[in-house]
Amino acid sequence: MADCEIDKIVVAGVEYEAESPANEISGGARIRYSSVCSGKRTVMGIGEGSGSLQFNNIEVPSDGQYELTITYVHTTNPANPRAVFISINDGPGERLRLNNPGGQRSAINTLTIPVTLKAGKNTIKFYNPYTTREITVQNYKKMSEALQATGRPIVFSICEWGTHSPWLWGAQVGHLWRTTGDIQDNWGSVLNILDRQVGLEKYAGLGHWNDPDMLEVGNGGMSETEYQAHFSLWCILAAPLMAGNDLRSVSEATRAILTNREVIAVNQDPLGVQGRKIRDDGDHEIWVKPLVNGERAVLFFNRGEMPARMAVPVEEVEEAGLQLLAEVGRAGEAGQAGQVGAVGAAGAAASWKGGRRAGRRRPCLCSA
Repeated sequence: MADCEIDKIVVAGVEYEAESPANEISGGARIRYSSVCSGKRTVMGIGEGSGSLQFNNIEVPSDGQYELTITYVHTTNPANPRAVFISINDGPGERLRLNNPGGQRSAINTLTIPVTLKAGKNTIKFYNPYTTREITVQNYKKMSEALQATGRPIVFSICEWGTHSPWLWGAQVGHLWRTTGDIQDNWGSVLNILDRQVGLEKYAGLGHWNDPDMLEVGNGGMSETEYQAHFSLWCILAAPLMAGNDLRSVSEATRAILTNREVIAVNQDPLGVQGRKIRDDGDHEIWVKPLVNGERAVLFFNRGEMPARMAVPVEEVEEAGLQLLAEVGRAGEAGQAGQVGAVGAAGAAASWKGGRRAGRRRPCLCSA
């Protein structure tokens, strides 16, 4: 949603220009030159909890219902509707949705609605008491209520690209919410989105999840190692796992990444806790995800261009009895006593799952 910009209104065949001195313009609303409008002026900035425009002296001969035609302009984000409230003679506000059917920037559009007026002079006020965020939440809540009314179990995915901090309100409305803009099939995009997940773990849990967007594994823009790390990181984040590749032509390498049962088990752990970063040494990061039965999944992530040895004291993963329960293979090796560690290739992530019960071997090799 965005602020509303009005050119004029027509009531009972009479035109009233928005910029007329007889009108009241307040808050952030202001007159703007516009070559496409009838009077070469509009009033913009109506809404966002600030600006308002009140037409005074709207005169009709008798009490009754009249047609009100609003002429308005779309300037920025032409595909997005504008939300505005209308109040007649200081009465309760009614919300209007000003669309842009043609999708053209600076397009002139009209909306005709019925209004009830009294004989003589009337006032018609346009305003918006809500912020864009409040309107966004209201819209998603309305959709959520409609889905619940069906009586069927429907997963509701919220996608406003993290613009209005959906992690703060999404759990009351839907099941998952996008935290960023769209992911791209390149390493820089994965790293950028990963960095923006830090601190969001406290808002996720069973039935409500942060969504860093779909997986790019197998689309060809990254190396196999980078795809392995991408998948491992999304699993430690307890992210919804949605394959974004063409499933009609899947290589064996891509299939192996997307069907790694041990890594998926970390993502799907019944505790439902999102992993968090506990160590950041520049290019070298350590992430931990609590699991059921007091276990932890520990992920060592090397985002640099050179192989690196990484280790973390057991105490830092909040599990005094953590055991190293995986053979690292080509992805890494054990650290010193009292530590878990890895030697990670450039752009690689290696992970272990461990808990209090020594001897319970559950290999969890995330990537090479």
